[in-house]
Amino acid sequence: MTTEETIQLQDPVYLGYVKKVHGIKGKVVARIFNVLMQSEIPVDTELVFGEDRAENVQESSVRDSETIFLSLSSIGSAEEAEKLKGKSIRMARKSTFGLPEFLPVYLFVGMTLSSNDRELQVVDVFPDSVNPLLLMGGVDGVFPIPLTMVFDMGKIDWEENSIHLVIPNGMEKNTGDWN
Repeated sequence: MTTEETIQLQDPVYLGYVKKVHGIKGKVVARIFNVLMQSEIPVDTELVFGEDRAENVQESSVRDSETIFLSLSSIGSAEEAEKLKGKSIRMARKSTFGLPEFLPVYLFVGMTLSSNDRELQVVDVFPDSVNPLLLMGGVDGVFPIPLTMVFDMGKIDWEENSIHLVIPNGMEKNTGDWN
């Protein structure tokens, strides 16, 4: 992908994937890439598994900082849940807003970053759980911006899908292995 290509806002937004199955009733253990501390997904929230399998959350509970347990509407056994193992998990973009403590890292993909009269685009993310990075399309290639920098020094406008941040000098030259 060239940095001139426009990356569309993801809808539905990628949240993570199903790691494994837990218990005979078919709970799934999901790896969720959330910016904030892991949080439960509310009951009746619709999630999409793989390409097109929609399931409503019956129950969710935090396992640790990266994973949650999910009980799903039409899954009643470990055998049924096994079919979801390894599948991606997505959610409608508009549904992510308003969920307490829930901010998927991939919500940023496609957003525009304005800095010193320049506009750059978030082309991808590196979802490290300690310090996620936004991968920006720049003149010299793709370079990372720590998400903590965006929260500490920038401003996010969710309605305009934009980020306002003055990028420190030299940061765009840090293209390294990101291309």
